[in-house]
Amino acid sequence: FLVWSRLMEEELRSHFPEYSHRTIVNIGAPQFDGHTDPSNIMQREEFCERLGLDTSKPIILYCTGGPHVCRNEHLLIKELQDTIQQLAKVAHPQLLIRLHPYFWNTDLRVYENIKGAAVWPRQEDVPQMLGGSTSGLLDDYRMMLSSFYHQALNINVASTVTIDSMIFDRPVI
Repeated sequence: FLVWSRLMEEELRSHFPEYSHRTIVNIGAPQFDGHTDPSNIMQREEFCERLGLDTSKPIILYCTGGPHVCRNEHLLIKELQDTIQQLAKVAHPQLLIRLHPYFWNTDLRVYENIKGAAVWPRQEDVPQMLGGSTSGLLDDYRMMLSSFYHQALNINVASTVTIDSMIFDRPVI
């Protein structure tokens, strides 16, 4: 059995004692393995250029939860944009919104509701990712990791992106 943690190993042994004689290997969470490979992180200049962001300004990354988690998330985004506008006199932050994959093929109207912020994936990139193109998905993976790396702050409603951000020692709300 492959498990992510010692706790999972203990739970496996506790709930399924009939398998206690089997080998159990703690492999950690493989979805985070790529975070430690610097080749997966784009240089800030390339990253910001692709998204139309200013390299000299801090990036606030908002990761959506998707329509199944937060039905009117565009209202939260609007409130966040208003708050960021108030900070402009002090820190000049810029907003990057990373759409949850559920948005990619469920509600493309989300693009119409977000104005004045960088959005990933860009609407024109969605078909390539939905088609399962390896290059599209690998590009998204690099963009995802780069967004966690280059952000000054992560805000999300409920997501494992909290862990991704913490791996790069970035604050999370």
